[in-house]
Amino acid sequence: MQQPTSPAQFTEQKREAIESFLRFSQGEEFPRWPLEVFLEVSNICDLQCAMCPTFSALNADRFFALKREDRGVIAYDTATEPLEEVLKHALIIHASGYGEPTIHPQYKELLVHLSRYEALIDFFTNGMHLDDELCQFLVQGHVHRISISFSGVTAEEYENIYIGGDYERVLGGIRRLAKAKEQAGSLYPRIEINSLAFRHHIEQLPDFVKLMGEAGANVIHVKPLRLYGKKIAELKHHESHMHPDREAHIVQQAKVVADAHGVHLASAPYEATQLHAKNFTRAFDSMPDEERETLFRKILDERVPVSEMKSIAMSAPKREQKKEVLSQNREMRERKELDIREESFFVHKGVPCLEPFKTFYATFDGRARTCCFTDTKHWVGHLQESSAAEIWNNAGYQAIRQHAVKSEYLSSMCSACMKKSAYPKDHAFHSEYNAYAKWYEHVYGVPFLADLRERIKAVPAGAIIFQRHQQGSQS
Repeated sequence: MQQPTSPAQFTEQKREAIESFLRFSQGEEFPRWPLEVFLEVSNICDLQCAMCPTFSALNADRFFALKREDRGVIAYDTATEPLEEVLKHALIIHASGYGEPTIHPQYKELLVHLSRYEALIDFFTNGMHLDDELCQFLVQGHVHRISISFSGVTAEEYENIYIGGDYERVLGGIRRLAKAKEQAGSLYPRIEINSLAFRHHIEQLPDFVKLMGEAGANVIHVKPLRLYGKKIAELKHHESHMHPDREAHIVQQAKVVADAHGVHLASAPYEATQLHAKNFTRAFDSMPDEERETLFRKILDERVPVSEMKSIAMSAPKREQKKEVLSQNREMRERKELDIREESFFVHKGVPCLEPFKTFYATFDGRARTCCFTDTKHWVGHLQESSAAEIWNNAGYQAIRQHAVKSEYLSSMCSACMKKSAYPKDHAFHSEYNAYAKWYEHVYGVPFLADLRERIKAVPAGAIIFQRHQQGSQS
């Protein structure tokens, strides 16, 4: 990947997008351009991780959740053309979807193409393909960040959860990337570890932080483990919630280790689960001793040992269960027209979601969605029919925004996410601008739109932004 030219070509387009978002924050208009673009590079994967609702080898419904005709990789040379104006204005391009992006046969060529748009490029990966060549390429191309999925301290723990993964191979890839950065004297790409709060993982969190810190990670995320009903029954009782009297001191120890290794431990999402833990503890402590002991034994009896996950997934009964589910679910996924009638929206009283005001998601085959969380059966436009800029301003997107500022969301697209509280609770505009400005100066050697910094700092939380729009509509 070639070094970027200086000065940058699309700075004014970035300014236009930022200033429009600033006007949006004042209640004056809806953003004219998305700040973030998701490109579903691939929605196929070479691992079958236990907790993944789409690809888990433990999930009998996995082939129905994403049927064969809905799978593929993006044809970047043609698929990105309708996105060009949007990409010029975007601050961030997420070059991955729900699959593994690095198995795309032309992934490096895609990254070269995307780098033309002078945006922060990042992607999620299972880390299985971080060889010397790719690591050197990512550093030389100033890719902003890669997030590597990894939980567990030992090979047994990792490989029984990340089914098909190779512990030493992924760990070696992290080390190679850190070494390539060091040799180039580069800050980028940022190496972030995406870990999940399995009970066994949290119990050894300080050791995990040490392992990742010594490998060269910059950030370690600890996120709640989400279960998906009965679809992956083997994960029951494996999720950890932070009890203030038990896990809190483990997290604190891990933070001390992180500081010693110059790593940021981003554990706030996991720490937020302490409310759930407190409620459970109160109920547990109020039980009679015999009832409490019975419940405790039941949990232990039902919990499948981590060491058995992989063998269970590969067992004959599991494979037969998959066949049975497939035979019951043969219907093809068809496009459903977006229903934007008034009665199609529901009121959400919690923290507002601003994704429709800042995010554009393009699937590998051209379907446009308002974010990465929306139901895959519904979309707001198709890139084979309209450009991304046209879709961003079409009737469906505008209706979704007009209702969102009133805390109303489209049932068909948003209800599942809202119920699970899985959506981002903050617009993250400040941190995204700061990250872009730091990267821009590192790459191009000049400050990025310093005249906007004070206005950006003054952007309030989403709830206040929505209040301003509601006041404006009433005046």
